[in-house]
Amino acid sequence: MRSSAASDVYKRQIFNLVKRIICVVILAWITYWSFYYFYYSLTTWKVADITYAPLFFANLAMTVGFVLMLIYAIRDVIQVTKDLKAYNKKVEGTKEV
Repeated sequence: MRSSAASDVYKRQIFNLVKRIICVVILAWITYWSFYYFYYSLTTWKVADITYAPLFFANLAMTVGFVLMLIYAIRDVIQVTKDLKAYNKKVEGTKEV
């Protein structure tokens, strides 16, 4: 049986995992739409009103930024999952009889 402090740590780790999974889902959705927006600006060749510079460069930067954030968030989910597994092994190894 887990102690109250161990239970709190376990709950925090579970909450942290759920939080990061939600972050990955939201980032995946935003990344998809930013890529769609980049593709749209590339096919329509949108340009800035004053400088006539193509806007797909800015949209590409936004898409690349979201992809990098998504990769980082997936890395965090993997790390938190490993930490949770290690904590479970540690708790099971120190069970009281």
